[in-house]
Amino acid sequence: MISVSLRFRAGLLVTLLGTALLSPAGDIVKLRDGTTLDGTLLSETDSMVEIELKNGGISDHRKIPRKDILELIKATPDQKEATELAKLIPSKDQLSDAGYQKILDENLLPFLKKYPASPNKGKIEAIIKTYQEEMAKAKTGAQKIEGQWISPQELQWNSYNIAARLRRMAMQEILGRKDNKTDYLAAYQILGELERDKSASVETNKAIELFKAAIPSFDELLDLRILEHPIQVKQTAEGLKSMTPDQKREYETAKRQGDEDFKARVDEARKQKLGILPYNPLDLKSIQDAKAALKKEADRINKIDLAKEKLAAEAFQTGLKNLHEKSYLSAVRNFDEAGKVFPKEGFIKERLDVAKRAAAEEAKVKAEAGPATPVVDPKKAPAPAKTAAGAPVTSTTAAPVKETADEETADVPEEEKSNMPMYLIAGAAALLLVGLIVKALGKKKANADD
Repeated sequence: MISVSLRFRAGLLVTLLGTALLSPAGDIVKLRDGTTLDGTLLSETDSMVEIELKNGGISDHRKIPRKDILELIKATPDQKEATELAKLIPSKDQLSDAGYQKILDENLLPFLKKYPASPNKGKIEAIIKTYQEEMAKAKTGAQKIEGQWISPQELQWNSYNIAARLRRMAMQEILGRKDNKTDYLAAYQILGELERDKSASVETNKAIELFKAAIPSFDELLDLRILEHPIQVKQTAEGLKSMTPDQKREYETAKRQGDEDFKARVDEARKQKLGILPYNPLDLKSIQDAKAALKKEADRINKIDLAKEKLAAEAFQTGLKNLHEKSYLSAVRNFDEAGKVFPKEGFIKERLDVAKRAAAEEAKVKAEAGPATPVVDPKKAPAPAKTAAGAPVTSTTAAPVKETADEETADVPEEEKSNMPMYLIAGAAALLLVGLIVKALGKKKANADD
Protein backbone atom coordinates (compact mmCIF):
# COMPACT_ATOMS: atom_id res chain seq x y z
CA MET A 1 0.00 0.00 0.00
CA ILE A 2 1.25 3.46 -0.90
CA SER A 3 2.33 5.46 2.14
CA VAL A 4 0.49 8.65 3.05
CA SER A 5 3.58 10.78 2.53
CA LEU A 6 4.15 9.27 -0.91
CA ARG A 7 0.55 9.86 -1.94
CA PHE A 8 0.80 13.44 -0.65
CA ARG A 9 3.98 14.11 -2.65
CA ALA A 10 2.46 12.55 -5.76
CA GLY A 11 -0.70 14.62 -5.38
CA LEU A 12 1.34 17.76 -4.83
CA LEU A 13 3.38 17.06 -7.96
CA VAL A 14 0.23 16.62 -10.01
CA THR A 15 -1.23 19.82 -8.60
CA LEU A 16 1.92 21.80 -9.32
CA LEU A 17 2.13 20.38 -12.83
CA GLY A 18 -1.48 21.30 -13.54
CA THR A 19 -1.01 24.75 -12.04
CA ALA A 20 2.08 25.37 -14.14
CA LEU A 21 0.15 24.66 -17.31
CA LEU A 22 -2.88 26.63 -16.27
CA SER A 23 -0.94 29.79 -15.55
CA PRO A 24 -1.61 31.69 -17.68
CA ALA A 25 -4.68 29.86 -18.92
CA GLY A 26 -5.35 31.99 -21.96
CA ASP A 27 -5.85 35.63 -22.86
CA ILE A 28 -4.77 38.14 -20.23
CA VAL A 29 -6.47 41.47 -19.65
CA LYS A 30 -4.61 43.85 -17.32
CA LEU A 31 -6.80 46.66 -16.05
CA ARG A 32 -5.66 50.11 -14.99
CA ASP A 33 -6.83 49.47 -11.41
CA GLY A 34 -4.27 46.62 -11.10
CA THR A 35 -6.73 43.76 -11.70
CA THR A 36 -5.63 40.94 -14.02
CA LEU A 37 -8.25 38.83 -15.80
CA ASP A 38 -7.28 35.44 -17.21
CA GLY A 39 -9.74 33.87 -19.65
CA THR A 40 -10.76 33.48 -23.28
CA LEU A 41 -11.14 36.49 -25.55
CA LEU A 42 -14.54 36.28 -27.25
CA SER A 43 -14.63 39.51 -29.23
CA GLU A 44 -13.11 42.96 -29.39
CA THR A 45 -13.94 46.30 -30.96
CA ASP A 46 -12.32 49.69 -30.86
CA SER A 47 -14.28 50.52 -27.73
CA MET A 48 -15.01 47.16 -26.02
CA VAL A 49 -13.41 43.80 -25.21
CA GLU A 50 -15.49 40.73 -24.26
CA ILE A 51 -13.77 37.96 -22.31
CA GLU A 52 -15.04 34.69 -20.84
CA LEU A 53 -13.85 33.92 -17.32
CA LYS A 54 -14.23 30.51 -15.69
CA ASN A 55 -14.26 29.82 -12.00
CA GLY A 56 -14.99 26.30 -10.74
CA GLY A 57 -16.86 25.38 -13.93
CA ILE A 58 -18.99 28.56 -13.85
CA SER A 59 -18.62 30.86 -16.87
CA ASP A 60 -18.76 34.63 -16.56
CA HIS A 61 -18.82 36.88 -19.61
CA ARG A 62 -17.34 40.30 -19.00
CA LYS A 63 -17.47 43.31 -21.31
CA ILE A 64 -14.68 45.74 -20.54
CA PRO A 65 -14.34 49.24 -22.01
CA ARG A 66 -11.04 49.79 -23.83
CA LYS A 67 -10.35 52.88 -21.75
CA ASP A 68 -10.12 50.67 -18.61
CA ILE A 69 -7.60 48.28 -20.16
CA LEU A 70 -3.90 48.82 -19.56
CA GLU A 71 -2.69 45.82 -21.58
CA LEU A 72 -4.24 42.96 -23.58
CA ILE A 73 -2.07 39.85 -23.98
CA LYS A 74 -3.48 37.32 -26.38
CA ALA A 75 -2.61 33.68 -25.81
CA THR A 76 -0.78 31.85 -28.58
CA PRO A 77 -2.40 28.77 -30.17
CA ASP A 78 0.10 26.40 -28.54
CA GLN A 79 -0.51 28.03 -25.16
CA LYS A 80 -4.26 27.52 -25.50
CA GLU A 81 -3.83 23.89 -26.49
CA ALA A 82 -1.35 23.28 -23.65
CA THR A 83 -3.88 24.72 -21.22
CA GLU A 84 -6.49 22.22 -22.40
CA LEU A 85 -4.01 19.33 -22.28
CA ALA A 86 -3.17 20.24 -18.68
CA LYS A 87 -6.70 19.13 -17.78
CA LEU A 88 -5.63 15.56 -18.56
CA ILE A 89 -3.77 15.57 -15.22
CA PRO A 90 -4.73 13.78 -13.09
CA SER A 91 -5.77 11.02 -15.46
CA LYS A 92 -9.20 9.45 -15.22
CA ASP A 93 -9.84 6.47 -12.98
CA GLN A 94 -9.93 2.95 -14.42
CA LEU A 95 -8.34 3.82 -17.74
CA SER A 96 -7.22 0.74 -19.63
CA ASP A 97 -3.80 0.59 -21.30
CA ALA A 98 -5.62 1.10 -24.61
CA GLY A 99 -7.31 4.18 -23.13
CA TYR A 100 -3.95 5.66 -22.15
CA GLN A 101 -2.54 4.91 -25.60
CA LYS A 102 -5.49 6.59 -27.29
CA ILE A 103 -5.00 9.83 -25.34
CA LEU A 104 -1.27 9.74 -26.08
CA ASP A 105 -1.85 9.21 -29.81
CA GLU A 106 -4.77 11.60 -30.25
CA ASN A 107 -3.95 14.44 -27.85
CA LEU A 108 -0.47 14.58 -26.35
CA LEU A 109 1.97 13.33 -28.99
CA PRO A 110 0.38 15.41 -31.82
CA PHE A 111 1.10 18.57 -29.78
CA LEU A 112 4.86 17.88 -29.93
CA LYS A 113 4.70 17.36 -33.70
CA LYS A 114 2.57 20.46 -34.21
CA TYR A 115 4.59 22.75 -31.92
CA PRO A 116 8.16 21.35 -31.75
CA ALA A 117 9.57 24.66 -30.50
CA SER A 118 6.76 25.56 -28.08
CA PRO A 119 7.77 26.93 -24.65
CA ASN A 120 5.21 24.46 -23.27
CA LYS A 121 6.99 21.46 -24.81
CA GLY A 122 8.63 20.38 -21.55
CA LYS A 123 5.34 20.51 -19.66
CA ILE A 124 3.58 18.37 -22.24
CA GLU A 125 6.49 15.90 -22.20
CA ALA A 126 6.04 15.59 -18.44
CA ILE A 127 2.37 14.70 -18.94
CA ILE A 128 3.34 12.18 -21.63
CA LYS A 129 5.80 10.55 -19.22
CA THR A 130 3.09 10.30 -16.56
CA TYR A 131 0.70 8.66 -19.02
CA GLN A 132 3.33 6.20 -20.20
CA GLU A 133 4.17 5.19 -16.62
CA GLU A 134 0.51 4.74 -15.73
CA MET A 135 -0.11 2.81 -18.96
CA ALA A 136 2.65 0.37 -17.94
CA LYS A 137 0.84 -0.21 -14.62
CA ALA A 138 -2.48 -0.70 -16.39
CA LYS A 139 -0.88 -3.35 -18.63
CA THR A 140 -0.12 -5.44 -15.51
CA GLY A 141 -3.85 -5.53 -14.72
CA ALA A 142 -3.69 -2.87 -11.99
CA GLN A 143 -6.41 -0.21 -11.80
CA LYS A 144 -6.44 3.34 -10.55
CA ILE A 145 -9.45 4.13 -8.37
CA GLU A 146 -9.78 7.53 -6.71
CA GLY A 147 -6.15 8.22 -7.61
CA GLN A 148 -4.86 5.07 -5.87
CA TRP A 149 -3.38 2.15 -7.79
CA ILE A 150 -4.76 -1.26 -6.83
CA SER A 151 -2.84 -4.41 -7.74
CA PRO A 152 -4.41 -7.26 -9.73
CA GLN A 153 -4.14 -9.43 -6.61
CA GLU A 154 -6.14 -7.00 -4.48
CA LEU A 155 -8.69 -6.53 -7.24
CA GLN A 156 -9.35 -10.25 -6.82
CA TRP A 157 -9.25 -10.84 -3.05
CA ASN A 158 -10.94 -7.52 -2.21
CA SER A 159 -13.51 -7.55 -5.03
CA TYR A 160 -16.37 -7.33 -2.48
CA ASN A 161 -15.19 -3.93 -1.23
CA ILE A 162 -13.95 -2.63 -4.58
CA ALA A 163 -17.33 -3.24 -6.22
CA ALA A 164 -18.94 -1.39 -3.30
CA ARG A 165 -16.39 1.39 -3.67
CA LEU A 166 -17.38 2.05 -7.28
CA ARG A 167 -21.04 2.31 -6.30
CA ARG A 168 -20.22 4.61 -3.38
CA MET A 169 -18.23 6.82 -5.77
CA ALA A 170 -21.25 7.06 -8.10
CA MET A 171 -23.41 8.03 -5.14
CA GLN A 172 -20.87 10.62 -4.01
CA GLU A 173 -20.82 12.16 -7.48
CA ILE A 174 -24.61 12.53 -7.46
CA LEU A 175 -24.66 14.16 -4.03
CA GLY A 176 -21.75 16.40 -4.92
CA ARG A 177 -23.83 18.49 -7.30
CA LYS A 178 -25.32 20.53 -4.46
CA ASP A 179 -28.25 22.05 -6.36
CA ASN A 180 -31.99 21.61 -6.82
CA LYS A 181 -31.30 19.15 -9.62
CA THR A 182 -29.51 16.73 -7.30
CA ASP A 183 -31.15 13.32 -7.72
CA TYR A 184 -31.37 12.34 -4.06
CA LEU A 185 -33.58 9.37 -4.91
CA ALA A 186 -30.90 7.97 -7.23
CA ALA A 187 -28.34 8.34 -4.44
CA TYR A 188 -30.73 6.67 -2.00
CA GLN A 189 -31.29 3.77 -4.39
CA ILE A 190 -27.51 3.17 -4.50
CA LEU A 191 -27.46 3.20 -0.70
CA GLY A 192 -30.26 0.62 -0.65
CA GLU A 193 -28.32 -1.54 -3.08
CA LEU A 194 -25.18 -1.37 -0.91
CA GLU A 195 -27.05 -2.14 2.31
CA ARG A 196 -28.72 -5.09 0.64
CA ASP A 197 -25.75 -6.62 -1.22
CA LYS A 198 -22.63 -5.27 0.53
CA SER A 199 -23.74 -4.61 4.08
CA ALA A 200 -20.33 -5.52 5.59
CA SER A 201 -18.29 -3.29 3.29
CA VAL A 202 -16.27 -0.34 4.54
CA GLU A 203 -17.71 1.53 1.54
CA THR A 204 -21.30 0.94 2.64
CA ASN A 205 -20.39 2.52 5.96
CA LYS A 206 -19.11 5.58 4.06
CA ALA A 207 -22.25 5.65 1.89
CA ILE A 208 -24.49 5.73 4.97
CA GLU A 209 -22.47 8.69 6.28
CA LEU A 210 -22.86 10.46 2.93
CA PHE A 211 -26.62 10.03 2.77
CA LYS A 212 -27.03 10.93 6.43
CA ALA A 213 -25.32 14.27 5.71
CA ALA A 214 -27.59 14.83 2.68
CA ILE A 215 -30.90 14.17 4.45
CA PRO A 216 -31.54 17.84 5.43
CA SER A 217 -31.02 18.97 1.82
CA PHE A 218 -33.28 16.19 0.51
CA ASP A 219 -35.96 17.22 2.99
CA GLU A 220 -35.70 20.86 1.87
CA LEU A 221 -36.09 19.79 -1.75
CA LEU A 222 -39.27 17.86 -0.96
CA ASP A 223 -40.64 20.94 0.86
CA LEU A 224 -39.89 22.96 -2.26
CA ARG A 225 -41.70 20.41 -4.45
CA ILE A 226 -44.75 20.62 -2.17
CA LEU A 227 -44.75 24.42 -2.48
CA GLU A 228 -44.32 24.23 -6.26
CA HIS A 229 -47.09 21.65 -6.73
CA PRO A 230 -50.03 24.12 -7.11
CA ILE A 231 -47.98 26.12 -9.62
CA GLN A 232 -47.15 22.96 -11.58
CA VAL A 233 -50.82 21.94 -11.69
CA LYS A 234 -51.92 25.42 -12.76
CA GLN A 235 -49.32 25.64 -15.52
CA THR A 236 -50.31 22.21 -16.82
CA ALA A 237 -54.02 23.16 -16.91
CA GLU A 238 -53.29 26.43 -18.71
CA GLY A 239 -51.11 24.62 -21.20
CA LEU A 240 -53.89 22.18 -21.99
CA LYS A 241 -56.30 25.02 -22.76
CA SER A 242 -54.02 26.40 -25.43
CA MET A 243 -53.38 23.04 -27.10
CA THR A 244 -54.93 21.94 -30.36
CA PRO A 245 -56.81 18.61 -30.42
CA ASP A 246 -53.80 16.89 -31.97
CA GLN A 247 -51.49 18.36 -29.34
CA LYS A 248 -53.86 17.19 -26.59
CA ARG A 249 -53.83 13.67 -28.00
CA GLU A 250 -50.01 13.73 -28.06
CA TYR A 251 -49.99 15.05 -24.50
CA GLU A 252 -52.36 12.33 -23.29
CA THR A 253 -50.23 9.67 -24.97
CA ALA A 254 -47.07 11.05 -23.40
CA LYS A 255 -48.80 11.30 -20.00
CA ARG A 256 -49.95 7.68 -20.14
CA GLN A 257 -46.43 6.57 -21.00
CA GLY A 258 -45.04 8.73 -18.19
CA ASP A 259 -47.53 7.26 -15.71
CA GLU A 260 -46.58 3.72 -16.76
CA ASP A 261 -42.86 4.49 -16.38
CA PHE A 262 -43.49 6.02 -12.95
CA LYS A 263 -45.49 2.98 -11.82
CA ALA A 264 -42.69 0.70 -13.01
CA ARG A 265 -40.18 2.71 -10.97
CA VAL A 266 -42.37 2.48 -7.88
CA ASP A 267 -42.83 -1.26 -8.35
CA GLU A 268 -39.08 -1.75 -8.72
CA ALA A 269 -38.40 0.31 -5.57
CA ARG A 270 -40.91 -1.82 -3.64
CA LYS A 271 -39.30 -4.98 -5.03
CA GLN A 272 -35.94 -3.77 -3.72
CA LYS A 273 -37.62 -3.01 -0.37
CA LEU A 274 -36.57 0.64 -0.43
CA GLY A 275 -37.97 2.81 2.34
CA ILE A 276 -38.43 5.89 0.14
CA LEU A 277 -40.44 5.44 -3.07
CA PRO A 278 -40.18 7.67 -6.16
CA TYR A 279 -42.51 10.65 -6.29
CA ASN A 280 -44.29 12.50 -9.09
CA PRO A 281 -44.00 16.34 -9.04
CA LEU A 282 -47.64 16.51 -10.22
CA ASP A 283 -48.84 14.08 -7.53
CA LEU A 284 -48.92 15.87 -4.18
CA LYS A 285 -49.59 12.71 -2.17
CA SER A 286 -46.53 10.94 -3.61
CA ILE A 287 -44.35 13.90 -2.56
CA GLN A 288 -45.83 13.93 0.93
CA ASP A 289 -45.36 10.16 1.21
CA ALA A 290 -41.72 10.55 0.18
CA LYS A 291 -41.21 13.21 2.87
CA ALA A 292 -42.73 10.98 5.56
CA ALA A 293 -40.64 8.03 4.38
CA LEU A 294 -37.50 10.17 4.48
CA LYS A 295 -38.17 10.95 8.14
CA LYS A 296 -38.48 7.24 8.93
CA GLU A 297 -35.24 6.50 7.10
CA ALA A 298 -33.51 9.32 8.94
CA ASP A 299 -34.64 7.81 12.26
CA ARG A 300 -33.40 4.38 11.17
CA ILE A 301 -30.01 5.66 10.03
CA ASN A 302 -29.53 7.71 13.20
CA LYS A 303 -29.92 4.52 15.24
CA ILE A 304 -27.11 2.75 13.39
CA ASP A 305 -23.88 2.50 15.40
CA LEU A 306 -21.68 3.55 12.52
CA ALA A 307 -18.49 3.43 14.59
CA LYS A 308 -19.15 -0.18 15.59
CA GLU A 309 -20.07 -1.17 12.04
CA LYS A 310 -16.97 0.53 10.69
CA LEU A 311 -14.69 -1.54 12.95
CA ALA A 312 -16.51 -4.73 11.95
CA ALA A 313 -16.29 -3.86 8.24
CA GLU A 314 -12.56 -3.17 8.59
CA ALA A 315 -12.15 -6.53 10.36
CA PHE A 316 -13.92 -8.25 7.48
CA GLN A 317 -11.68 -6.57 4.90
CA THR A 318 -8.60 -7.54 6.93
CA GLY A 319 -9.94 -11.09 7.10
CA LEU A 320 -10.18 -11.19 3.30
CA LYS A 321 -6.55 -10.12 3.11
CA ASN A 322 -5.57 -12.73 5.74
CA LEU A 323 -7.28 -15.41 3.66
CA HIS A 324 -5.39 -14.28 0.55
CA GLU A 325 -2.10 -14.41 2.47
CA LYS A 326 -2.98 -17.86 3.91
CA SER A 327 -3.05 -16.57 7.50
CA TYR A 328 -6.07 -18.75 8.14
CA LEU A 329 -6.35 -18.45 11.92
CA SER A 330 -6.23 -14.63 11.69
CA ALA A 331 -8.87 -14.77 8.96
CA VAL A 332 -11.13 -16.89 11.18
CA ARG A 333 -10.80 -14.43 14.07
CA ASN A 334 -11.57 -11.40 11.85
CA PHE A 335 -14.52 -13.09 10.15
CA ASP A 336 -15.90 -14.07 13.55
CA GLU A 337 -15.74 -10.45 14.71
CA ALA A 338 -17.41 -9.16 11.55
CA GLY A 339 -20.12 -11.82 11.73
CA LYS A 340 -21.19 -10.69 15.20
CA VAL A 341 -22.12 -7.25 13.81
CA PHE A 342 -23.37 -8.42 10.38
CA PRO A 343 -25.07 -11.76 11.16
CA LYS A 344 -27.21 -11.63 7.99
CA GLU A 345 -24.29 -11.17 5.57
CA GLY A 346 -23.97 -14.56 3.90
CA PHE A 347 -20.63 -13.73 2.30
CA ILE A 348 -19.00 -13.46 5.73
CA LYS A 349 -20.23 -16.95 6.66
CA GLU A 350 -19.03 -18.31 3.32
CA ARG A 351 -15.53 -16.86 3.76
CA LEU A 352 -15.47 -17.99 7.41
CA ASP A 353 -16.21 -21.58 6.38
CA VAL A 354 -13.44 -21.43 3.77
CA ALA A 355 -10.96 -20.11 6.34
CA LYS A 356 -11.92 -22.75 8.92
CA ARG A 357 -11.49 -25.59 6.43
CA ALA A 358 -8.13 -24.23 5.31
CA ALA A 359 -6.95 -23.82 8.92
CA ALA A 360 -8.01 -27.39 9.76
CA GLU A 361 -6.27 -28.77 6.69
CA GLU A 362 -3.12 -26.84 7.53
CA ALA A 363 -3.15 -28.21 11.10
CA LYS A 364 -3.67 -31.76 9.79
CA VAL A 365 -0.70 -31.50 7.42
CA LYS A 366 1.53 -30.21 10.21
CA ALA A 367 0.44 -33.00 12.56
CA GLU A 368 1.14 -35.69 9.96
CA ALA A 369 4.56 -34.20 9.23
CA GLY A 370 5.52 -34.54 12.93
CA PRO A 371 7.79 -32.21 14.86
CA ALA A 372 10.11 -30.29 12.67
CA THR A 373 13.84 -31.14 12.84
CA PRO A 374 15.56 -28.20 14.51
CA VAL A 375 17.83 -26.32 12.22
CA VAL A 376 21.27 -25.75 13.77
CA ASP A 377 23.08 -22.57 12.93
CA PRO A 378 26.62 -23.60 11.80
CA LYS A 379 28.03 -20.56 13.58
CA LYS A 380 26.45 -21.64 16.88
CA ALA A 381 26.95 -25.44 16.54
CA PRO A 382 29.42 -27.00 19.02
CA ALA A 383 32.83 -28.05 17.66
CA PRO A 384 33.34 -31.79 17.03
CA ALA A 385 34.82 -33.68 20.00
CA LYS A 386 38.51 -34.57 19.81
CA THR A 387 40.92 -36.78 21.75
CA ALA A 388 43.78 -35.42 23.86
CA ALA A 389 46.03 -35.86 20.87
CA GLY A 390 43.70 -33.81 18.72
CA ALA A 391 42.15 -36.66 16.72
CA PRO A 392 38.36 -36.61 16.14
CA VAL A 393 36.39 -38.82 18.49
CA THR A 394 34.82 -41.75 16.64
CA SER A 395 31.04 -41.99 16.68
CA THR A 396 30.20 -44.33 19.58
CA THR A 397 27.39 -44.52 22.06
CA ALA A 398 28.42 -42.24 24.88
CA ALA A 399 28.10 -43.55 28.39
CA PRO A 400 25.91 -41.50 30.67
CA VAL A 401 27.93 -38.91 32.52
CA LYS A 402 27.83 -39.30 36.29
CA GLU A 403 26.80 -36.32 38.27
CA THR A 404 29.86 -36.89 40.59
CA ALA A 405 32.18 -36.02 37.75
CA ASP A 406 30.63 -32.58 37.51
CA GLU A 407 30.74 -32.18 41.26
CA GLU A 408 34.44 -33.10 41.45
CA THR A 409 35.41 -30.48 38.88
CA ALA A 410 32.87 -27.87 39.83
CA ASP A 411 35.34 -25.85 41.91
CA VAL A 412 38.31 -26.23 39.56
CA PRO A 413 39.23 -22.96 37.84
CA GLU A 414 38.60 -22.77 34.10
CA GLU A 415 42.35 -22.60 33.33
CA GLU A 416 42.96 -25.82 35.27
CA LYS A 417 39.98 -27.52 33.62
CA SER A 418 41.30 -26.71 30.20
CA ASN A 419 44.82 -28.00 31.09
CA MET A 420 43.68 -31.17 32.90
CA PRO A 421 44.76 -33.57 30.14
CA MET A 422 48.36 -32.21 30.21
CA TYR A 423 48.64 -32.76 34.00
CA LEU A 424 47.51 -36.32 33.57
CA ILE A 425 50.01 -36.99 30.80
CA ALA A 426 52.87 -35.39 32.77
CA GLY A 427 51.99 -37.44 35.89
CA ALA A 428 51.84 -40.67 33.97
CA ALA A 429 55.21 -39.95 32.38
CA ALA A 430 56.77 -39.22 35.79
CA LEU A 431 55.46 -42.46 37.26
CA LEU A 432 56.76 -44.39 34.26
CA LEU A 433 60.18 -42.78 34.63
CA VAL A 434 60.32 -43.59 38.35
CA GLY A 435 59.31 -47.14 37.58
CA LEU A 436 62.08 -47.54 35.03
CA ILE A 437 64.68 -46.11 37.43
CA VAL A 438 63.60 -48.43 40.24
CA LYS A 439 63.70 -51.39 37.88
CA ALA A 440 67.19 -50.44 36.65
CA LEU A 441 68.52 -50.03 40.18
CA GLY A 442 67.03 -53.35 41.18
CA LYS A 443 68.69 -55.10 38.25
CA LYS A 444 72.07 -53.45 39.05
CA LYS A 445 71.87 -54.59 42.68
CA ALA A 446 71.09 -58.12 41.62
CA ASN A 447 74.14 -58.20 39.37
CA ALA A 448 76.30 -56.88 42.22
CA ASP A 449 75.13 -59.66 44.56
CA ASP A 450 76.10 -62.27 41.99
